[in-house]
Amino acid sequence: MGITIIHTADLHLGKKHDTLPKDTAKHVAEKQFDTLRRIIELADKNNAAAILISGDLFDSPAVQEGVSSRAAAILGGTDIPVFISPGNHDFYSPPSPYNRISWPGNVYIFNTREIEKYDLGDFVVYGAAFRSQTVTDSLLKGFRNDDPRPSFMALHSELNASSPRFSPITTGEIAESGLTYLALGHTHQRSEIKTAGSAAYAFSGCPQGSGFDETGEKGVYLITYDDKLSAEFIPIPAPQFRLLEVELSASEDPAETILDRLPPDSREHLYKISLTGELAMSHEVYDKINGLLSGHVLFSKLTDNTRLPKVIWESAEEDSLKGLFISMLKQRAESGAYPEELIERAARFGIAALDGEEI
Repeated sequence: MGITIIHTADLHLGKKHDTLPKDTAKHVAEKQFDTLRRIIELADKNNAAAILISGDLFDSPAVQEGVSSRAAAILGGTDIPVFISPGNHDFYSPPSPYNRISWPGNVYIFNTREIEKYDLGDFVVYGAAFRSQTVTDSLLKGFRNDDPRPSFMALHSELNASSPRFSPITTGEIAESGLTYLALGHTHQRSEIKTAGSAAYAFSGCPQGSGFDETGEKGVYLITYDDKLSAEFIPIPAPQFRLLEVELSASEDPAETILDRLPPDSREHLYKISLTGELAMSHEVYDKINGLLSGHVLFSKLTDNTRLPKVIWESAEEDSLKGLFISMLKQRAESGAYPEELIERAARFGIAALDGEEI
């Protein structure tokens, strides 16, 4: 019968999400606990033999006690052994959440820079801890597994880093380790399962994104070893940060065009929407878009990358202040001395001001 392991990392419980509105930030932070709960449910469903958390379970080494207590209660809701290797955000120290509360008996927290070993009968688990925010030397350096049983390690590290700050391990060290599988944390983008020597390794990425640099579906790795190793990425339902580009050139109603592009589950997710195409974007149109979006997405951030319709330059022939303004801008545009984006932005703001619109 095979050995099943859940590999996760970088949940960052207790993160403030300061760039989001207060209510949205609170909602996203609360969903992080749901994500952790779903990971435990997934482990139970698959009869996992262990759960490896490769660092940054918490966003800070000084999160509120209520955050760490809730995490401990969730992790203690299973009989499966849970192994935590503290990372650079939640490094192990006297005042860290790993020391301030009592942890359930099934949770094992690595607390030294030296790699420790746990014997689970059919296999062994290794791990080590950050003891400070930066670790400029490799925690894996010099390690060699000498146990013939399947061996797994949870480690928070950067791989082949050019400017080492966070336990910079190398593929050579992984190859020399003799491990069956190295479960890595720190990089929030998951990697594919790779090999170095006989050792397999991967970054699981974060199970829930926390910004528009962490977009799309997130999850965990389900690792199975039965004479050979296999891995499956399992998505975890959670709020996603999504990027959406909407072309508005032919749109009669920009707000409705944007809504038509949203998928059915958009209410659960956060969107950064780039508006493109030729459109004379007014304050009223912008407000209408924002107003309609508020009922269809968890959060939205609009980026106006539209261009003024070419017909706008026809106003240069008008005998008016607007005509004079557009004529001057048109001359500058034709000279090629200024970036097109700058000319279009000046035209947009200038026309809005001349028409008495709020800019």
